[in-house]
Amino acid sequence: MAAIPNMEPFLGKNINQICGNGLHDPKLNHCAHFVSHAVGLAFPFNCRQLVGGKREPANIRVHEVFAMCPLVGIWQSADKTKDQLNVYRARAHIRGARSWSTLVYWC
Repeated sequence: MAAIPNMEPFLGKNINQICGNGLHDPKLNHCAHFVSHAVGLAFPFNCRQLVGGKREPANIRVHEVFAMCPLVGIWQSADKTKDQLNVYRARAHIRGARSWSTLVYWC
């Protein structure tokens, strides 16, 4: 896992100020894309491959980030003495959800 980044440089920035490869479509969800730029996750499939850029690549899909994690689980079972990559998922964003609940996954 990459070192924990200083997040200050990202405050107030749009993805078009972070991704030098041109993957900036505001209709897309850039959560995994942003995190991957911030911590340096550049395994396939990444923004440079998708748009043909020439800058530092970053992964763009959450399920591929999870696939690279040696362990994945819910927050209650995480070893909190170690650094974690946390992903928050609000149930309300899932089609057919009836209530708000947040699950925190770690890897």
